[in-house]
Amino acid sequence: MSDITKGWATEGKMWWHCVNAGIATDTEFRAWATNCCMPDRALTSQLQAIASGARIAPEELLLVLAKCIPEPDDDSWWILTKQRVSEALVSQKISAEYIAGYFHHFALSAEIPACDREALYQFELEYACLNEGFATQAEVDSKVMRFFTMP
Repeated sequence: MSDITKGWATEGKMWWHCVNAGIATDTEFRAWATNCCMPDRALTSQLQAIASGARIAPEELLLVLAKCIPEPDDDSWWILTKQRVSEALVSQKISAEYIAGYFHHFALSAEIPACDREALYQFELEYACLNEGFATQAEVDSKVMRFFTMP
């Protein structure tokens, strides 16, 4: 994979999760697609159409991303994704409980790097046990926010 292709594969996977989780806007995604299309003319016509301003529904964006973005060959997409999630949590664009549940699904299917899967399993258990009084919502939310905050 060329360096350019590797870069947009990494960013593409991050964008797929951000669009899917409702963190990224259509405008943000379009700006990224435009930047990708400038240096790499090998991108698919679908991604180029998005970059040129073609109106496309969020569901279609996800399909285009799934089809035209190659799978990254390392876990750098996860670092980028955690940074975007951290920003969304701080700005209260999403809730900690929602994002922990969203990524729990991907941890179960082993799409999240192994080093972070256990934390996502634990968060899901802690949210499920809130009504038993082992922790408060604020305590578990705080743990999730610390997890997604990059050092």
